[in-house]
Amino acid sequence: EEIVIDIGETLLENRENSRIEKLHALSKITGVYMPQFYHQVIDSNGVYILPNENGIPNKINKVFFSDFDNMDKMHTPQLVPVIESVHNRAAIEIMRGCSRGCRFCAAGMFYRPVRERSKETISKSIQIEKKCNGWDEIALLSLSSSDYTDISALIIEMYNRLHQQKISISLPSLRIDNFDEKFQDIAYQVIHSGLTFAPEAGTQRLRDIINKNITEQEIMSAVKTAIANGRSSIKLYFMIGLPYETDEDITAIISLIKKIYQLHPRQKLKLNITISPFIPKPFTPFQWAEHQSKEILIKKITKIRNAFSHNRKINIKYHSIEQSLLEAVIARGDRRIANLIYSAYKKMAIFDGWNECFDFTIWEESAKENNIVWNEFIRERKITETFPWDHINLYIKKSFLLEEYSKASQGITTPDCRKQCLDCGACEEIRMKLEKKHANLQHLEIFPTIKNQEFKSSRIQEFKNSRVQEITKYRVWYKKGEMLKYSSHRDIMRIIYRLVRKSELPLFFTQGFSPHPKVSFGPALPLGMISDSEYFDLSLTADLLENGILKHLNSMNTSIEIYNVEKNLSKNKSSMLYYPYELIQVRAIDQDLNNVLPGFQSIIDEFQNQNREFAYIDDIKHKKIDLREIVKKILYQDGKMKLIKKIEGVNIFKILDGMFQLQQRNLHLLMLKRLKLLHYIST
Repeated sequence: EEIVIDIGETLLENRENSRIEKLHALSKITGVYMPQFYHQVIDSNGVYILPNENGIPNKINKVFFSDFDNMDKMHTPQLVPVIESVHNRAAIEIMRGCSRGCRFCAAGMFYRPVRERSKETISKSIQIEKKCNGWDEIALLSLSSSDYTDISALIIEMYNRLHQQKISISLPSLRIDNFDEKFQDIAYQVIHSGLTFAPEAGTQRLRDIINKNITEQEIMSAVKTAIANGRSSIKLYFMIGLPYETDEDITAIISLIKKIYQLHPRQKLKLNITISPFIPKPFTPFQWAEHQSKEILIKKITKIRNAFSHNRKINIKYHSIEQSLLEAVIARGDRRIANLIYSAYKKMAIFDGWNECFDFTIWEESAKENNIVWNEFIRERKITETFPWDHINLYIKKSFLLEEYSKASQGITTPDCRKQCLDCGACEEIRMKLEKKHANLQHLEIFPTIKNQEFKSSRIQEFKNSRVQEITKYRVWYKKGEMLKYSSHRDIMRIIYRLVRKSELPLFFTQGFSPHPKVSFGPALPLGMISDSEYFDLSLTADLLENGILKHLNSMNTSIEIYNVEKNLSKNKSSMLYYPYELIQVRAIDQDLNNVLPGFQSIIDEFQNQNREFAYIDDIKHKKIDLREIVKKILYQDGKMKLIKKIEGVNIFKILDGMFQLQQRNLHLLMLKRLKLLHYIST
C-alpha cells in the first residue's frame, strides 16, 4: 500500500513525458517491476530473467507494509458497491502474514513477516465501518485469525459492543489446534458463521510432511466440541497429489471422514468435503515438487467419491482437474505462458473461473499453437534449477525453502516461528517480536452473560421480551433517481437496510438465528425505471417525531432521497394491496417520442376508442394477456405519455412492447418514471 503514493507522485512529475520515460521513472521505485525492461533466457540450467538495459536492477525487492497498525493508513471506510458483492460484509484485517510455515502455502510465505493490528485500532475501524456503511456482519480477517494474539479477548470485546445492534462476527480462518477450551466456549457462542476445518491430509505422516502441525486427536476433539454446541454442518478441506503421498494416504482420508461422521450420536452430521489437487507454487518449499497427472488425480478423487456415494449426508466436491492443471502450468510458467493465455483469450476463453464457461479444448489448442507441452511445466524440478521468478526478492531465502523441502522428505516438522526464529530471511527488514500471549480473560465476560447450558434459554427469553415491546411503525417515502436506474429491487433493499442500521435509530429486530431490522418494502420497481414514489415501512421501539426521523435519515448521505415520513400506519394501509395502481410517465430522451414509438398517438386513440384488441403474449406461461385489463388510462400531454396501470400482472416494458411494438434495443432512448402509487382511480 505504501508505494501507491510514490507511484502517483512519479506519474504526476512525468505527466508531460512519453510512456517509455514514465516507465523508466517508475522502475526506479523499490518494489515496482517493469517486465518490458527484462528479457528471458532459457538453457539447460533453467530460465533466467535478465535486465536488457543499463540502470535496471537485477532483482526486484518486495516492499513491506511496515506501518500496519497505523489507523491513518487503513482502508476504511470501505467502498461499498450498489450491487451485491460476493462477501457482503465489513472486512477488517486484524493480522497480516502467517508464522505456521505450511510447505504448500504460497500466501504464508509471501506475506511474511507477521504483523498485527492492536485491539484499539481494530475497534476504531469497526466503529467507522458501522457508522458509515451500516454492516450487519463484521469479518475479522487474516490468513490464520485464531493465531492473533489475545484473539479470545478481541472477540469478547467486539461481541459486547456489537451484540445489541444485532451485528454478527465471523472468523473465516480458524486452526483446529487453537481450539482450547476457553476459545471454544467463546467462539461457538459468539460466532455463528459456517465452521470449516482443514486437515489437508488423512495421515499424521503426510501432515508432518506438509508441516500441517495438527493431530487426529485435535481434529476429533474440535468436531466433538462443534457437535456439542449444536453444529450440524461442517466443512472439511483435503488435498490430494501432495509430495510423497501414497495410496494409504487416500484411504486414510476416507477413514478420517467416516470417523468424523460417526461422532454425531444419531449420525445426523452433514459434511461438505472439498478435495483440491495440490499445485506447486513459487516461493514455497514445494516449488520443486511435481503436479501429478490428470489420470492419477482422477483415480484418487474417484476412489474418495465412490466411498460415500451411498451417503447423502456426506457431500464430496472437488476442484476441476483440468483447471488445476492449467493453474499449475501458469503458477510455475515462464514468459512463454503469456502467448498461451493470449491465444486462449482470442478463442473466447474469458470467464474460465466459472466451470460452465471453462473449455479445456481451447487451452489444448492454444498450447499446441504455441509449442507448449504441459509436462514440461508440471514436472518435478531439479534442485539446482534456476526459476523464472528468481529475480523477485521476497526476502525468503532459497536455502531456507530448500532446507524445508529436505525436511519434508524426511517427515520432519518445523515449529511456529513465533516460538523460535527459523532464519527464513523475511524478518531481517522488519524484526518480528510477537510472542504468543494469552490475555487474563477472567475480567472479561460476555454480555449478556451466556454460558453453554444457558445459551438457548437466554435466546428464548430474549425472544419473549421482544414480543411485548411496544412498536411504532413508520412509512418512509423516497425517490429512486437516475444513479440507481439499473439497480435491482434487491440492491435497493440492501441500501435501505444499511441506511437504517447506520442511522442508530431504535430499531426493532426480527427474531431467529440472523436478526435483521424489521423493514417492509413497497411494490418492486422494474429494472431500468426511476421513481418519485417509493416507500418502506420501518418498525421502531420508540415513538419519535416524523420530521426528526426525516432529517436524521437524510443526513446519512445515502444515494436515495427521502422526502416524507408517516407514523402509525393502520393495518389496512400496511398491506401492499393498499396501492393496487401506479401512475407512470414515459418520455423520450433528447428527442421526440414519435421517433422511438412511431405512430403512438394513433395507437393511444385506438386504445381509448376500443377499436381493436391489445394483447401481450407471455412466452413463458404460453398465454395471451389482455392489456385493457391492465392499463386503465392513457394520455399524451406536453411531450410525455402518462398511463395508469395495475401494479400486478404485466410490467410497463411488456405493455410498451404489446401496444407500441417497442424494440428492445431502443429501451435506452426512453426515460420511464413512476410518478405516484394510487389507492384508487378517480373518475
